[in-house]
Amino acid sequence: MVPIARCGCGGECACNLVAGDNVQVSGSGTSAVPWVVTAITDCPEVRQCISGVDGVDYDPTTGVLDVCVSPDAGNGLTRDANGCLYVAGAPGTVITGCGLVGDGTPATPVTANTGVWPFTCTPETNGSIVACDANGQLRGEPPYHTYYFQSIQEQLFPANPVVPAADDTVVLTFTFDIVNPDPCRTMRVIQWRDLDVDFNLPVGADAASGISTDEMTHTTNTGTATVLDTHTQVGKVTQPNAALAPGAGVTLSLEAALGKGSGGATYNRIQGSFRVVLMPV
Repeated sequence: MVPIARCGCGGECACNLVAGDNVQVSGSGTSAVPWVVTAITDCPEVRQCISGVDGVDYDPTTGVLDVCVSPDAGNGLTRDANGCLYVAGAPGTVITGCGLVGDGTPATPVTANTGVWPFTCTPETNGSIVACDANGQLRGEPPYHTYYFQSIQEQLFPANPVVPAADDTVVLTFTFDIVNPDPCRTMRVIQWRDLDVDFNLPVGADAASGISTDEMTHTTNTGTATVLDTHTQVGKVTQPNAALAPGAGVTLSLEAALGKGSGGATYNRIQGSFRVVLMPV
């Protein structure tokens, strides 16, 4: 700042001070109000005119402009040891691993490296599922399993009861509890049930046996002596109506039915067997 009282002129002064670039002049040039010449710096005015926008940081205290680097996870833009901006990896390069192809361009996007569907059915309705687990790993559908269960049960009748005359008379029911052990898949129950009954048949006696209402054996003693412990093991495959959901259970039953008893026919032993296969629906 330079104060100037007069120009050194006598009488009225014809001096005239004009402010140039980056200069400010105030005052009238008198002793009481001298001219004041002040240099003007640009920085305060510039700071008042700019501010940070998207991608830019501006500190109004220091006047420093800087780029804004996102701290969010997955951002590949960082600063190198010199403070310069740096993007990890070659720009525009995509490196694919197992199961992926493509370079990430519109012409060749990154896709799964799939094979050709070799079946006449469509993959949209018959293809299996690939899902992402909680750890971000791809998983296929759970494996298919079959399960086998077996139960052989027997009851003796030392009192030798008489064989009922009426057809399909249920004299004993065997049961077998099974549970679907598969954690994922519903199972179809396929069961083989067989029955074996020991008959004592005097000469001319008759006896029949079967499962529930299905008569499967009919024996007559046409000989000249009593036949003891004659028996025939018979069975059949059946399927309960309801499939088993994962962890669900069902009680299977086998009804030993006798009939056509005559001539003093008796029985002394009944054996029932369950052989069960669980297959995915």
